[in-house]
Amino acid sequence: AQPKDNQKMTGAHDNEIRCGHCNKMLAKGTALDLSIKCPRCGAINHVRATRPGSEPRDGHAEQHLQVGSLFSGVGLCDLGLSWAGMRHAFFCEVDPFCRSILAKHWPGVPLYNDVRVLEGSKVPHIDILCGGFPCQDVSSGGKRAGIKEGTRSGLWYEYARLIGEIRPRYAIIENVRGLLSCGIEIVMRDLAALGYDAEWEVLPAAALGAPHHRERVFIVA
Repeated sequence: AQPKDNQKMTGAHDNEIRCGHCNKMLAKGTALDLSIKCPRCGAINHVRATRPGSEPRDGHAEQHLQVGSLFSGVGLCDLGLSWAGMRHAFFCEVDPFCRSILAKHWPGVPLYNDVRVLEGSKVPHIDILCGGFPCQDVSSGGKRAGIKEGTRSGLWYEYARLIGEIRPRYAIIENVRGLLSCGIEIVMRDLAALGYDAEWEVLPAAALGAPHHRERVFIVA
């Protein structure tokens, strides 16, 4: 399908983002500049809109939850938080290509490079710390070395360190379903040691309209 400019379909009043080809609702809220493939007709919709909640109500500026993002990738979890009206205070991502995507869609937001040297005392104030630490060593598709020092999934310990240093109101941790049988007890133990109560849920991509299962674990502490 040919790409369609979806700017007129973003819905200034109801904040619905709809496919410019078949009118299927693709998202609720207001997006940054991005492209969304319609799961119904396959059309590529180019969405250009302002950030949500930018207009004051009753003459008073709205207060938005401030988010810090670790292991940010290209900002997929962050896009959802932006749609929900939250504001990003910083990102941390080491991959150069991913950093270029983040810099394009969140210009001006501090972008740190290495989670291992990031210090909680030197980042902006946040309410929520989010991120999906590397899954290679807990995934059922890998060797399942687990969350250990020296493994890629062992970078969870850096995430836990920063939770302790920053003390956000909430932490959101995402990973593959394999974490439930290879390491979730470590994550929950570390969160409890930091004084956080935590719960988790498994959400498949299909539950949100994608044509594949792709289960992911989301932990909210």
